[in-house]
Amino acid sequence: MLQRDREGITTTQEVEPPQSPVDDCFIKPQGDVTLTVNEQRLTLTSDCSHWVIFDKPENATCIEPQSGPPNASNDSPFVLIAGETFRRWFDIEVASDR
Repeated sequence: MLQRDREGITTTQEVEPPQSPVDDCFIKPQGDVTLTVNEQRLTLTSDCSHWVIFDKPENATCIEPQSGPPNASNDSPFVLIAGETFRRWFDIEVASDR
C-alpha cells in the first residue's frame, strides 16, 4: 500500500498494510479483489493499478479502483491533450455460496 504523511496525504512510498480498519490506497493487486459476507461474494476486477479500501466503521466496507494514486495530480500528473482519450474498466460480479 502507499504510505500517508503526517497530514494524511498519500505519498509514493510503498509500505506493508496495517490490520483493519484501513482507509488507504493499495497497489498492484495479485488478482481479482474478493469480498465475502455471509454467503454473498463480490468479485471486483479492473484494469486500474490502485485500489482504495475503507472499512471504518466496522459495519461498512468500501472498495474502489483508481486509475492512479490519490495524490497523482501533485506527484505525477497525467495530462491528456485535445483529442486524446483515456478509458478504464471495472466489473462487479455477485455470487451466492448457497
